Amino acid sequence: MTNSTNSNLHESFMSSNNDLLDNERAQRTRKYLILAITSTVCSASAYDAAMSQESELDRAQRYVIVAPSLIAVVCACQFLLCLQKQIYHIVSQMWLGGLISIATFGICMATLVITMHSESSWAVNSIGEIQAANLYYFVWASIFTAGLQMASYLDKFIGLKSEDYTTAIWLAVGKVCFVILGGGYHIWHNISSTCTLEDIRSRTVTFCSRTILAIAVSFTGMIVTSLITCIRVLFSLRCSESMVRPRAHLEMVVSLFLVLLFGVALALITGIGGPGESVGDLFYGSWLAFLISIVLVKTCFQEIRQVDA
Repeated sequence: MTNSTNSNLHESFMSSNNDLLDNERAQRTRKYLILAITSTVCSASAYDAAMSQESELDRAQRYVIVAPSLIAVVCACQFLLCLQKQIYHIVSQMWLGGLISIATFGICMATLVITMHSESSWAVNSIGEIQAANLYYFVWASIFTAGLQMASYLDKFIGLKSEDYTTAIWLAVGKVCFVILGGGYHIWHNISSTCTLEDIRSRTVTFCSRTILAIAVSFTGMIVTSLITCIRVLFSLRCSESMVRPRAHLEMVVSLFLVLLFGVALALITGIGGPGESVGDLFYGSWLAFLISIVLVKTCFQEIRQVDA
């Protein structure tokens, strides 16, 4: 009787593991396919822009054509390998699939930075307004998908809890602040020669002062979210129950501060005469930061209710 029970438990355990592995394989297969498609569109859009350019291509422009093509080929190969259940056991390993996903994310990040912030960018102009929509949106789609794919390997390798949504939201705020910082610096780099010290010191709200505000707000958001994320990770490793309540209330106060900060910044950055008035990184980033911070307040409030219960 005992042997039969143990056998049934073993079969149930193996069946559960196989179901989890099949689900993981299906998700990663879809991500590889999506990344291959988005990278192909990026490369094709860049090539289309290059064909309409009369001057010789510079190094940054060549990179934007070649790098997505390379990613598309690699991800297409990974997609085909994931279709085979036996081969997927090799692809799922950190030393192969994980390293490829990290390298892919790094290449996508470099492509994003060059596409959005180089002087010869086809995607945006000198003040961040979108010029080539296909290139702009599909570069973002590529980096987003590559990030999710890399996270699927790192979460399993490090052993992070998939249900820790609050940490993921804090990280999301930090990532959006990085986008705002990049967009703000790109605009400042192109207008700094026309801005005077009087424009910055004056009490009037000018385009120059709003651009500086975007950089300052995003930098503040990155520092705050990085500190909170580190605190959450350290607390989860030490499992200190006595500090859970103070930490939850601290996060609530900080999240409310971010809502106020991003709300004011949103009005000044995306309002008439602001650097994010037109659709671009600053426009999307400012709205996302504000909306995600509201979600963060709600999540922190729910954590406090659970702790105080």
